[in-house]
Amino acid sequence: MMKILILIFSLVFASAAAEAFAEEYRGKTELHQDVLKYVLKYGLGGVERKRKARAGLCEKPETPSCEDYFGDADPSCFGDRTSCEINDLGKCKLWWQDSCKCDFIEWNRCGERSNTFCCIECRNDIASECTRQGGECRKTCARFHQAVNTTCTSPSCSCCSKCESVSCEQAKDGSMCVTDASYCLHGYYADPDSCSGDCVCCKPCLASQQCMEAHGYPENVKFDCRPGYLATDVSGSCKCCKPEDQAPCHRNGERNMSPADFCVPEKCPPNYYEYETGCSSNAGRECRCCEAGGWQRCLKGKSCSDNDGCCSSSECPCSGYHNVTEGCTSRDDVACTCCLHECKLTR
Repeated sequence: MMKILILIFSLVFASAAAEAFAEEYRGKTELHQDVLKYVLKYGLGGVERKRKARAGLCEKPETPSCEDYFGDADPSCFGDRTSCEINDLGKCKLWWQDSCKCDFIEWNRCGERSNTFCCIECRNDIASECTRQGGECRKTCARFHQAVNTTCTSPSCSCCSKCESVSCEQAKDGSMCVTDASYCLHGYYADPDSCSGDCVCCKPCLASQQCMEAHGYPENVKFDCRPGYLATDVSGSCKCCKPEDQAPCHRNGERNMSPADFCVPEKCPPNYYEYETGCSSNAGRECRCCEAGGWQRCLKGKSCSDNDGCCSSSECPCSGYHNVTEGCTSRDDVACTCCLHECKLTR
């Protein structure tokens, strides 16, 4: 009789402990009910104890499917998912599963087995102090989002707030709000008063009539002119780069070009749209028309988005991904492709 009473008391205590554990983390894991249900169903021991992986379930299949690459691995493959999945809202994965969308890959966070890692995707954190205050959790705040002194659930992630325009982008001349003047590259200068907070406005330099007639192009004074061009007509943060001898490229009237736009040989600088029309050469050069405002040159379409792809104007950034021609639209004459995982190409 005493043993039965002890057993009943132990079960009640374990259930209460599991409930308390789940309740402690419920506020920061509202959208991770699968983790909470696991805790409540199996108790603390189901999450924390080292469990023997069932044979074959953790190995890479001979021909992995998309479900194998992207789905949830069997729980028995991990010794302890608490640190990753509850503390950081990450996801425990096996060494061979896809990691392209992971902002951070942290080993030894899912138990002691060396073939597992914790995949942290900052954008999935939508119930932290950061998001409650209108911020967005990201890997880094980068050029269009400024850092905010508020925490995300994972300490690896940064809380960011998008730069807002006061009078910068309303000009519709290719200007853009960024977090730091260092992002105002070739052809742009920084205006500190046209965006909110600590953000600055990157405004395109404008060529004078004299500069355009000489078939020159506008440039920021801190950058050298291209080979074959000389700096003249310095005005404030900008200058004109005029051809030393015969102009390699000139406007031909095919495009409605503003004083911020120009013709140059070969490729345009970053943050400019690049077109094959609008410019010609009397010197046998391959010219490009560069139009200010090319801050986002690829647009993701539904087919690419539905397959968790990403747009790229160069090679795909992750191993196991391949360029496909459909799914992304280029806003200029530089091709954009959709990068899809190889498993999605065989469906």
